[in-house]
Amino acid sequence: EILAVSPDNFDVTVDYATELFAETHVTDASKRPADYDQRCVKIEALYKKAIELKPDSYEAKLSLGKHYYNIMLIKDDEASKIRGTKPEDVKKKADLAAEVVAQADKAIPYLEDVFKHYDSMGKLKLSEKSNFKSACSLLSYSYGKKKDTAKVAFYEKKYDEADKAHQ
Repeated sequence: EILAVSPDNFDVTVDYATELFAETHVTDASKRPADYDQRCVKIEALYKKAIELKPDSYEAKLSLGKHYYNIMLIKDDEASKIRGTKPEDVKKKADLAAEVVAQADKAIPYLEDVFKHYDSMGKLKLSEKSNFKSACSLLSYSYGKKKDTAKVAFYEKKYDEADKAHQ
């Protein structure tokens, strides 16, 4: 209701996206909402709107990256449960793997923006270092899904060196 009254309010947009994120991305599959896919579309749109309203909100960009990451985890989990070798099973598993790569492709630009922002800052506050390390970890995972081992190694190294490099 508040968002309808103030559609260009950054704080309300981010708060709503974050609340919907928490209610949607639950680890227990049996507790996942029935309208999970529709909610994911809405969460993505809300975070993108927030970023449009405040392009330097690296927290919103990181949250959008985490959103895509959660979708990747769920699609990976669905794929791991397919045990059959029939053509339709193989196709379903391949389709899910392609969806994971597509989510990684969406996440990477936002996460790299977060990474570059914090990496260039030198000394980081605790919360900034946490965001930086999250971006490194999520980028490593995303590039792993794209089978880019050089990028995986790069972001893993940046993660491992973060405490010393940004103190």
